[in-house]
Amino acid sequence: MAPRSDELTRFVREALQRGIPRPEIEQALRDAGWQPEQVKKALAGFAEVPFPVPVPRPVLQVSAGEAFRYLLLFTALGITAFSVVGLFFTLIDYLFYDPAAVPLGPDMWVPGVLWAVARVIIAFPVFLVASWLVARSLRRDPAERGSAIRRWFTYLAMFVAVAVIIGDFVTLVAYVLGGGTTARFLLKVLVVAVVAGLILGYYLWDLRDTERGRRPVPALFLGVAVLASVTAVGAGLWLMGPPSEQAARRIDDRRVEDLRSLAAGVDRYYEQNSELPESLGELSAALPTPIPLDDPSTRAPYRYSPGADRSFELCADFAQPSGDTLVRDSVWTHAAGTQCFTLTAGDKERR
Repeated sequence: MAPRSDELTRFVREALQRGIPRPEIEQALRDAGWQPEQVKKALAGFAEVPFPVPVPRPVLQVSAGEAFRYLLLFTALGITAFSVVGLFFTLIDYLFYDPAAVPLGPDMWVPGVLWAVARVIIAFPVFLVASWLVARSLRRDPAERGSAIRRWFTYLAMFVAVAVIIGDFVTLVAYVLGGGTTARFLLKVLVVAVVAGLILGYYLWDLRDTERGRRPVPALFLGVAVLASVTAVGAGLWLMGPPSEQAARRIDDRRVEDLRSLAAGVDRYYEQNSELPESLGELSAALPTPIPLDDPSTRAPYRYSPGADRSFELCADFAQPSGDTLVRDSVWTHAAGTQCFTLTAGDKERR
């Protein structure tokens, strides 16, 4: 393959040296069966400058720095796109909540939303910085626009975007034929199509303008990307609530786990002694393993009261209602404030 390429280069050099216009050289090579891409590449190898003999352009070499910039750029783009789509999906599920289609309640989505927001907050600025580094490199060396690694990454991004769009519309057609379309589903299809279409349009425009020697991409694409990312992060923060609320929720979850441990300890005590302990101190002394006796935040002791027969009561103070973080019929469902749970020792169905 290399000898044929060298032969084409020699032909173009000799033709230019004889003063034959470039359009005539290009037409002759196409008539001879050479591919347009090969012809353009061979002609582009010689600068259009006034000089008695053809002046070759410098041969592009892929540097480690160039590879790093494009790898960083496309990795950050992929993480951002994936996370933005996930955040919009969660927002759609929240606004059009369907318990039959989404069995987990909205409160159970918080961990996923938290990580998606964190990925966008970190990955999108990295994408912007990588884009700036690439643009600066192109300004310094315009010949880099035709580098192999730039084209490979560009075509790879376009391929992934096209594949996602095709899969998106295949899913849409399948659901339409199956009669399963809903507003929630159609909005998700639209989100995927818009994000993938934006990426495809960005790199398609960049590729075409690179071939024509103009500026790469208009600022419109960047503006839409910033708007989509900011909107997705804002929606995620709205769904999660402020960090103080998340901290309070985690502490409440810890309180529930502590009460579970105390209830399990009472169960074991009753199995061994056929009676309830008089206090949590007595329970703690009778068990071989330590049990949580105090609130993890306020350090106030949990309250325990033995009742008649096998009945007993555990009390704690909660910052927030449990919402959907627990199983719907869980005995540990609670409101904000002081909450007491009446339990039965040895209850095997307690959840």
